Amino acid sequence: MHSQEKLATTKKKIKIITRKTSPIPLTERIERLKSLMYGWVNYFKHATGYQKLKTLDSCIRCRLRYCIWKQWKYLNAD
Repeated sequence: MHSQEKLATTKKKIKIITRKTSPIPLTERIERLKSLMYGWVNYFKHATGYQKLKTLDSCIRCRLRYCIWKQWKYLNAD
């Protein structure tokens, strides 16, 4: 259960970083995600299976895509 709690905490941190409404530049979001993921992977490098990493990767990609779409929407609204 400890691993599941850490995974849930990591997903919450990803959601905080990738909020669509926060005015953070995309490059800064990626840097924050990079440092978060390096720490998470190093912490679980021997205990975590490939599927959890794959799930987190797809979650991050979707949320970043939403952030990009939101920025694009407001850039082209002029």
